[in-house]
This record gives sequence, structure tokens and C-alpha cells, in this order.
Amino acid sequence: MLAFLRFFVMAFVVATTLYAILWFRYRALRRRKILQDWKEDHSDRNLKTFIAEETRRWDRIRHRNLIVLLYLLPTALVTTIIYLTNFH
Repeated sequence: MLAFLRFFVMAFVVATTLYAILWFRYRALRRRKILQDWKEDHSDRNLKTFIAEETRRWDRIRHRNLIVLLYLLPTALVTTIIYLTNFH
């Protein structure tokens, strides 16, 4: 049981590190694309307002996707493997 807990603590640390790296990387890429869209659109909105609105919208989507991919999916997979290995 202690090894199980230690594994999940280490997995949480690794997942959190990956989350932070991917969050900032995808945010920078998306911000660059939003800036290109603004330049092509020649929108009458202010650049800062346009970037803030679009970034806020994409941050919510990115947050959900990263949580599922980095926390929930691996935890469910490892828990399933442990269960099938030990109790089946």
C-alpha cells in the first residue's frame, strides 16, 4: 500500500510538471495564431482585448483537455492495471 501511494505521489509530481510545460507551450502557440488571425482580420477591436478574449476561451478548453490527458487517463490506466494484476 505504501508503494502504491508513493507511486501516485511521484506520478502526480511528474504530471504537474508536464501540465505546466504543456500549458505554457500551447498558450504561446495559440497566442501566436490569435495574433495572426487579428492581423489577417483587421478587426476594429483593440489587439489586447482581442487576445485576452480569445486566450481566455482557449484556456478553458486547454485546461480540461490537459487534466483529462495528464491526470485522469493515466491514473485510471494504472489503477486498472494494478487491479487486474493483483485481484484477477
